Amino acid sequence: MEIIEYDEELSGMVDKRVQLDVSSKYEVEIRASQIVVIEYISNKLTNANPIDINDLLFLYSKKVKDIAKPYHLCRNTNY
Repeated sequence: MEIIEYDEELSGMVDKRVQLDVSSKYEVEIRASQIVVIEYISNKLTNANPIDINDLLFLYSKKVKDIAKPYHLCRNTNY
C-alpha cells in the first residue's frame, strides 16, 4: 500500500524475505512506524479504533499478497 517507505538496505532484506531478529533496530523501527501510521489514520477518521485499523490493514495485505510487495519476517510475540 506504500504507506511506509523503507531505506534501501531494509527494503532489500524484506524483498529477499530475510528474517529480522527480534528487537533488532529494523524490527523495532518497523513496529514503531506501524503504530504511528495507524494512530495517524485513526485520528483522521471519526470513531475509528486503532486496533480495527490494524486488523483491516493486516487482512487487506493477505488479500493482495500475490500483487503486493512482501512484508517483513520476524518471529516474535510483539504484535
